[in-house]
Amino acid sequence: MNYEVWIRRGALRIRQKDLEKIKSIINSAEVNAKVTEEIKINENTATLIFREIYESIRQLGDAKSWILGYEPLNHEVSMEILKEFDIKDKVKLNSLDRIKKIRHDINYRGFRASIEQAQEILEFWNKCGIEILDLLKKEVIKVVKITYFVHGTTTDNQKNISSGWKDAPLSELGIKQSKELSNQIGNKKFDVVFCSDLKRAIDSAEISFKDKFPIKQDKRLRECNYGDFNGKPSEIVEPMQEEYIKVKFPNGESYEDVKARISDFLKFLKNNYDGKHIAIVAHKVPQLALDVLLKRKTWKQAFAEDWRKRKAWQPGWEYEIK
Repeated sequence: MNYEVWIRRGALRIRQKDLEKIKSIINSAEVNAKVTEEIKINENTATLIFREIYESIRQLGDAKSWILGYEPLNHEVSMEILKEFDIKDKVKLNSLDRIKKIRHDINYRGFRASIEQAQEILEFWNKCGIEILDLLKKEVIKVVKITYFVHGTTTDNQKNISSGWKDAPLSELGIKQSKELSNQIGNKKFDVVFCSDLKRAIDSAEISFKDKFPIKQDKRLRECNYGDFNGKPSEIVEPMQEEYIKVKFPNGESYEDVKARISDFLKFLKNNYDGKHIAIVAHKVPQLALDVLLKRKTWKQAFAEDWRKRKAWQPGWEYEIK
């Protein structure tokens, strides 16, 4: 597409990229289409449905124009820009000319859209519009992807001891698990691997990912400091967890303290690794804090739904910072 030609025609104007405006246009297109799709199609509603879905399609072109640094000054250039998208059913984009003509007849010749035409533009939205919408979101609404791994089994784990800040080493089983993890994750690629600065997490990260991805230690990813209960039997520590959500363990932390340092770590990731895929190798309570912060669980829900209760280990849990 020759943008200079459209500028000379007065259809485009060079403008500074406005990220908030772009996000607003994308959101408006999505919401408008969702609301319109709820309307039952009949002879009385077909024209309304056609116009509203056309508006959402046009807004997708508007958003792309702004991403490229142009302000669109008419709908024609916005529709033309959409033809540049490399989508699965790219041939379907050729129907934009027909859709544009129907819209012209409705707006300027007093025609009414037929039920078939309303169905056609809805089909276009579902086959092409939603895919374009997702592509636009990826361009402007970046997320930090997190794959969370728990450290391998430790000697304390095998004795049913809650280590906390006690630096328990990996057991032979834990070493074996860490070696196997490298193959279990398949072809996943990470921009960086962060791990707790406790030995069990460091060793797990290095066994699984050394020489593959950069590894960085971060104290904020430590297990909860159980204070006087570090290294005590799990049968004593586990039943106490709801008691210490806001109250600190004697000479230790509360679960809210862990959440606060994990929240600080997430802000650090958003500011420094936006759009990246991060791996974390750490512990139980930091993962529960992620469930609270990113999946909007209460602490009680996080405790109740903890995979450890079901022994439902898996090679990584996925989270996103939006």
